[in-house]
Amino acid sequence: MKLIYLVPSLAMVAAAMPSLTASEISVGNDVKLRVGLRLQSRVEFADVSNAAGDDASLSGTATDDADQFNMYLRRVRFGVSGSYQDDTRFNLTLMRDNLGRLTGESNNNMTADFAVRYAWVSHAVKSDDMTHTFKFGLDKPFFCAGDIDSSSRMLFPTNRVASALSGPRRIGLSYVMTHPMVKLGVDLQDANGNALWFSARAETSLNEEWKMRRTESMLGKEGFGHVLGIEVGLRTDDDGNDDTDFVQFGIDYNVHFNNITANADFVMRTWGDSDIDDQMIFSVQGGYAIPLESGHVVEPALRLSYIDFGDDDPTGLPSFEAVNSGFQVDAGLNYYIKGHNNKLNFAVTHWSADKGDADKTIVRLQHQLNF
Repeated sequence: MKLIYLVPSLAMVAAAMPSLTASEISVGNDVKLRVGLRLQSRVEFADVSNAAGDDASLSGTATDDADQFNMYLRRVRFGVSGSYQDDTRFNLTLMRDNLGRLTGESNNNMTADFAVRYAWVSHAVKSDDMTHTFKFGLDKPFFCAGDIDSSSRMLFPTNRVASALSGPRRIGLSYVMTHPMVKLGVDLQDANGNALWFSARAETSLNEEWKMRRTESMLGKEGFGHVLGIEVGLRTDDDGNDDTDFVQFGIDYNVHFNNITANADFVMRTWGDSDIDDQMIFSVQGGYAIPLESGHVVEPALRLSYIDFGDDDPTGLPSFEAVNSGFQVDAGLNYYIKGHNNKLNFAVTHWSADKGDADKTIVRLQHQLNF
């Protein structure tokens, strides 16, 4: 019954919000600053069972009276970005994500401090029809499309499951070459301790007329565009025991045609000499956006995901948005008030383990304000 009252309440609040745009401030002739804010408020209801078939909470805790309802802020982010003399860019973003999310049975995460999400400086060099961009700092590597695609432009309240096998997000160096026909990136990061992360990724649309920005929804824009991505990553061992190094390969495809926007992801990770099994994820999703006369957009969506982490034991229960071996179905309905900057996502997720009795069904309602 709680959901019946909360859905219209959040919808009315969101619809009443003004259309917001980011503020850009000029400082002298050389510096331009852009201030941004992202808030994602969420309500979750769940029916969760662990590998033994016992009731469990959203956080994975098995109890006789499992807590399967949660209201929290999935994203709380404030950032300052901008440019210096056009060819040098920077970004400093602070976050306090998952404010109020369960950390254990009936314990809410309300006290943690803000942390640094992004802190980097980049410099671009243009040559004919190519741009060479060098970056240093804290950022995601240009790797795993399910992870590098912004959470602000997602088709569902949760990331595509391929993001579970993303690269590290630590301090490092990156190089990206952008050409009308191809985008190529290479990253080197300090993964942890003595470990290093190397990755390379290439994207192409094959034809300049078909070039598009990666996104999970084009909001019903007319036309055709697509992006094909191929990548490889390597994490070195950090303690000499050959149990933390792996090689990863991935291929993904993002396509848009009029009302339809779809994504397909395949990633495979092979570990070194450790006992960890190879890991594989395959996922496909799509949405059909219907523009309304009001300027708003309605979009039903569907996603199918298969996860194989190779363990012979009964599959453990993943908490919140995490995944484990099994099959997952997501069905949703989006309502865009001002594009991705002011929208409501409603989705039902069902995950079932490939071994054992673990499963979970979660109903999510999320509003996003982004500018």
